[in-house]
Amino acid sequence: MPFQVSPGVNTSEIDLTTIVPGISSIDAGFAGCFRWGPVNDVTLIDSEDLLVETFQSPDANTYISFLTAANFLTYSSALHVVRTSNTAMKNASASGTVVLISNTSHYQATYSEQEGSPVTAQGDWCAKWGGDLGNSLKVSLCGPTRANLASGNTVVAGNSDVTLTGTYAVHATDKSFTGSSSLAATELRVGDVIACSSNVFVIATITSNTAGTVDRDPTTGAISAAATVRYKRSPFAEPSRNMVGTVAVTTNVATVTATVATAGAHNTTSFTRQYTVGDIIKINGEERKIKAVTNSSYMTTTVAFTNTATAQTHSRTWEYAGSFDKEPVTTAHTAAKGGALYDEVHVAVVDEDGEW
Repeated sequence: MPFQVSPGVNTSEIDLTTIVPGISSIDAGFAGCFRWGPVNDVTLIDSEDLLVETFQSPDANTYISFLTAANFLTYSSALHVVRTSNTAMKNASASGTVVLISNTSHYQATYSEQEGSPVTAQGDWCAKWGGDLGNSLKVSLCGPTRANLASGNTVVAGNSDVTLTGTYAVHATDKSFTGSSSLAATELRVGDVIACSSNVFVIATITSNTAGTVDRDPTTGAISAAATVRYKRSPFAEPSRNMVGTVAVTTNVATVTATVATAGAHNTTSFTRQYTVGDIIKINGEERKIKAVTNSSYMTTTVAFTNTATAQTHSRTWEYAGSFDKEPVTTAHTAAKGGALYDEVHVAVVDEDGEW
């Protein structure tokens, strides 16, 4: 084999027509508009399926970018994709002023509790990525049931009532209550239903361990110090026993009204404290989803009722209760560690508008 014995330039002519390059191994970069996914962040995509999974299927505004990227992936498996944005792009949020959270690094550096400064003006929930596709997402959270527990504090006991510490007196003139050796601030929450001396009340305010107010007058005047129990409080489902007052509905009308609508009356309802939008109310065998809660004695539903009914009891269920096998209480892990009770929640993330 010849070689040079001194510095110089060696020129060789080589026939490369006999070599076929591996097209599938060629990679490239692409920046374009997509409906979903991280912004200004390089993502390696190896197939059209992964392109859809990461950046979602195209619409009239993004099909050119999507089809260009998809075409390249028909003969290669390495495309480095960057989603671009404009000044109008924001992350859909539950409420308040929206912001753009570009990508995971941006979130961690700017908004995470560990490294950033969490914002509260945008509501409790925010879509992971920017774009109007996030407007179709709905998040529903069901908190833990607070009740008398069994089986290592992981399930609700057969007798779910909780006997409160001390005694309580309820005053007739201003709906206030006074506790003796009580722990109202610890054992009660606004909206809890309590039974005291054959009366049922909904807690309206709590100012200390021994003071607060209820939502209604006692049935027969002031109540002296008496033993009191708290009914099971469950965002997951409440039986009619726990729902105060009776209601009326009318055929072909999508409203629910209290039989007795006088505020503070001992037999009226307390819709604003016992229902939330999206809950399922059951009246006389008919179930309807709550559309709006106007006040303590008036609500609207998404669908009208079939039958007229008066002075009916009512029960409530979380709208996604059917997707879970039981109500949230305390996780087995926390119970085994002897930790705090009521750490379990259910969360449903739903494509409410069918855009996904």
